[in-house]
Amino acid sequence: TRLDILKAYIFEFIILGVATGAVAIILGSIAAYGIVVGIMELQWTFSFQIPLLTIVAAIILTMSIGMFSIYKAMSVRPAQVLRGV
Repeated sequence: TRLDILKAYIFEFIILGVATGAVAIILGSIAAYGIVVGIMELQWTFSFQIPLLTIVAAIILTMSIGMFSIYKAMSVRPAQVLRGV
């Protein structure tokens, strides 16, 4: 059913959001450490609040863009789409 397909898409978007957020946290932390310690010569500490917000923002952004992109596909009957292929 359409609800099952929608649930699968939502699950996929959540996984993509978490993965995107994790990559952003890792790369951002490496870059921040390099700049703060290497260039500014200051002490660097890892904050756990920002990564959590990063993952939440990545999930929201991924779901928003993903739902917008599948809106048209979900509103058309499958037979109409398959006839055009």
